Amino acid sequence: MSLEQLFRLCEQDARIHELNHTITEIRKGVQNQITEIKSIKARVEQFSEKEKQFEVKLRATEVEVQAAEEELKRLQAQRMQVSSEKMLSGVDQKIEAQSGLISSLEEKWFEDQEALEVAKENLIKMKDHLESEQSKQERVIEDGNLKLDGLEQEFKQLMDLRPTNLDGLQASILKKYEFQRSKNATVKVLFDINSNNCPRCGMQIPNRTFEMVRYNGEVASCSSCNALLFYSGK
Repeated sequence: MSLEQLFRLCEQDARIHELNHTITEIRKGVQNQITEIKSIKARVEQFSEKEKQFEVKLRATEVEVQAAEEELKRLQAQRMQVSSEKMLSGVDQKIEAQSGLISSLEEKWFEDQEALEVAKENLIKMKDHLESEQSKQERVIEDGNLKLDGLEQEFKQLMDLRPTNLDGLQASILKKYEFQRSKNATVKVLFDINSNNCPRCGMQIPNRTFEMVRYNGEVASCSSCNALLFYSGK
């Protein structure tokens, strides 16, 4: 078994893990940008709907004012035709009540008009914000997609190359290597030993195993923690 081959496999797998993590983060970032744009668009639609509601309310109030004014004119005309004091007093009371109603409706109209203006201003601000944010987010999405193209291509190349680095490796060592990486893709797997103690767990390595690793240039595994052990002589 080639120690150099195992090193290449470790380096390759570390890069694969890094690429996979980066690709996932970029995809998540791109999706977040898309979600943010959708959120802003939804808020713009909400403000637009509010503006429409205020416009409808304003028109309804205008209709009420017009109807109240027409009724006032009718009462004023009726007043000119009554002859008795009692009837005149009754009409005057109605005219006074109608005038109060008109004042109340006009006050309501001004409030609705003010609310409509505020809604229009808010809608303009939200549209400007959407245009600005959408432009920024689209640039981020474009940059993210460009990075993804390059990273995914490298990822595919490494995955295609991986079987080559697996070929010829001792099955038992490869099994332990894959097991270590399955538990934690970023964990260190290979350890350089210069004594008969495991650098990872500190447990003593059998002398026979240590000599085999040191003098035969082989790779062995720690019986305690399954770390893969080699000897560089450094």
